[in-house]
Amino acid sequence: MSLFQLSEVKALLKQLDHYPRKVLSQNFLVDGNVLQKIMRTASIEPGDKVLEIGPGLGALTEALLNGECLVTAVEKDHNLSKHIKAHFDNNRLTLLEDDFLNLDLEKVFKSDDLSKKVKVVANIPYKITGIIIKTLIQLPHLFSCIVLMVQKEFAERMVAKCGDKNYSSFTLLTQVFSEAKIAFTVAPSCFHPQPSVDSVVIKLIPKQMNPDIDTAHLLQIIHLSFAQRRKKFTTSLKNHFLKEDLIKALEDENINLNARPQELTLDQFTALSKRLRPSSTQ
Repeated sequence: MSLFQLSEVKALLKQLDHYPRKVLSQNFLVDGNVLQKIMRTASIEPGDKVLEIGPGLGALTEALLNGECLVTAVEKDHNLSKHIKAHFDNNRLTLLEDDFLNLDLEKVFKSDDLSKKVKVVANIPYKITGIIIKTLIQLPHLFSCIVLMVQKEFAERMVAKCGDKNYSSFTLLTQVFSEAKIAFTVAPSCFHPQPSVDSVVIKLIPKQMNPDIDTAHLLQIIHLSFAQRRKKFTTSLKNHFLKEDLIKALEDENINLNARPQELTLDQFTALSKRLRPSSTQ
């Protein structure tokens, strides 16, 4: 049985008496070409360790196992978890019936030899895209690359350029912890049931953090700035830093005193975070 052909997916869902659950963002991939493009984007090789979040009916799982990967799959839905267990008799598959948000990924992979890091390859639930990405990109010691199917609009926020309408605090969070690029677009017709949005596959490479940067402090400044994105940088932070410190930091970095957060690059936020030390707060 093919796990990605539309007619067989429909028949399998009927056999399992399973109705795709919108609350879990269950839209199953029914395009073999897209599966192969995902595999190429992740540069899958035999022996790769792969984390798959939300395997669903197992189309991507099957492709990864056929590629001789060691797959750890996390499935929250009990019916689909039972199906995965019954369908795949493969000692290279470890299935965790759990909510990804409850997992301690350090413990999941603690016994592994991480001289070769884990790749994340998944068609993830769109409703929790943000928290999944935020979690994964902050673990560069575990993951070498992250290839995810996500909503196109969300991906455009992640890769937006400074000054663009989609440029946001999440854009900068993504830039702090990873290098991101959109690999290719996936039409709604490639899924069953068809989602009401366009999708893309995005590839992220986690960065090793610079020990000279206080990342928590940098992220706090970014968060506070974008909480009032239409206001000037100095106005957004006036309740958190002394006004004279804010003005001096901007002047020292040759940044317009009327600049708004969406007009500042990550390098500029990083430079300002070094000048606006926590001890400056009121």
